[in-house]
Amino acid sequence: FDLDEFKSINDQHGHPIGDAALKNVAQFLSRALRPYDVCARYAGDEFVIVLADCAAEEADAKRRELQQLADRAPVDLGPVRLRLRLSAGCATFPADGDDYQSLLARADHRMYQDKSTRRPRPGHGRPPVLAAVRGAAGAARPTAGVRPGDRPARARPAVRPGGAAA
Repeated sequence: FDLDEFKSINDQHGHPIGDAALKNVAQFLSRALRPYDVCARYAGDEFVIVLADCAAEEADAKRRELQQLADRAPVDLGPVRLRLRLSAGCATFPADGDDYQSLLARADHRMYQDKSTRRPRPGHGRPPVLAAVRGAAGAARPTAGVRPGDRPARARPAVRPGGAAA
């Protein structure tokens, strides 16, 4: 999973808001999983989820479910309210690779395909992530959001036969 427009969040609202957005994403993803699944912040604004004993169709359904939940849930991050969007790709062991590097590479490739399909077309407005509304004082108040949590950076998930990395 990748937090869409994360650089824009940091640039527009500052790193403390960006950090809060990442923590929300991690908490959201962790709460939405089974107790024996793994969610880890991998790098920057990317998260890896390992779903144990999960077929490709189930992993893809979970990906879509998490994206839809995130798309519908504005998050209050201190002085701003954001609607965060997530792009994601799935890879299944052993069909998509037999080690974590090949599984992550396949999931990453699919995530960028997903990201390209979720972008608004030119002339159709900005993504809801940073849609801003002017308040009475004229200050921009962003509307947009996700829920999510905090995990160790650069975690390397252990993938067993029948498991999927999302």
